[in-house]
Amino acid sequence: MVKGTLALAAFVPIVAASPRSKRTMHVHERHENVPSGYMKDGAVPSDYVLNLRLALVQSNLKSLEDKLYAVSTPGNAEYGQHLSKEQALVAPSSDTTSAVKDWLSSHGKSSNTILPAGDWVGINVTVKQANTLLDADYSTFTHQSTGEQTGVTHAGLFNKTGRAFSDLAAFATNVKIVLGGQFGAVDGTSCSTPITASLFALLNDELIAAGKAPLGFLNPLIYANKGAFTDITSGDNPGCGTNGFSAGTGWDPVTGVGSPIYSKLRIVAGL
Repeated sequence: MVKGTLALAAFVPIVAASPRSKRTMHVHERHENVPSGYMKDGAVPSDYVLNLRLALVQSNLKSLEDKLYAVSTPGNAEYGQHLSKEQALVAPSSDTTSAVKDWLSSHGKSSNTILPAGDWVGINVTVKQANTLLDADYSTFTHQSTGEQTGVTHAGLFNKTGRAFSDLAAFATNVKIVLGGQFGAVDGTSCSTPITASLFALLNDELIAAGKAPLGFLNPLIYANKGAFTDITSGDNPGCGTNGFSAGTGWDPVTGVGSPIYSKLRIVAGL
């Protein structure tokens, strides 16, 4: 791992990398054994092109947290003054950016910025180049039952140094809508998001009607009152060449703390 970065992630659906120790590298995660059901085949062809994403150390995370509370809390002088893409509070320091650019340049590579804040950059390299850059051995693995060739873990498919999500879940299958005067049904987060937003909007309407302040930033309320949500314990979210994460008891990355229970949230909100 080059100094000045948090993580190096390879978004490749059919390969996995196994970093070796090196004085200028630091291993952030290691899997000693091949997951059950998989068998290592061998090296990935050296000319296979990888799209690597590099996460740079973010700065001012405390300032970002303070800002999020300020713009989300009614009565605060900054309430409603949301950040724009240009207000990159978590942009990496110039030293961090320079360290990564110098490291890539020393290998004859340059990167492109993925996010406006500059905390994620991407490079396209062959497996041969990636093995040299990361002192790694990229290998392919095959599932012994299905014969499917795939990556072996979720490693590299999420930023484990960031905040976990989802926070909560809502119904999102076969939701009835009216479009152009015609009834239909749709699925997905385009359903669950407005359902959740409308639920909390109703709570805020009740609070305002009762002469009370609206809820504001919801995360503290959500995680302090998990009993106000129905825990979802089964299901998964396949994608990125994997079977995805699985739902389970308590918080999980598929459904968060669960589905909101309006009657219980009314009590939590003081109604």
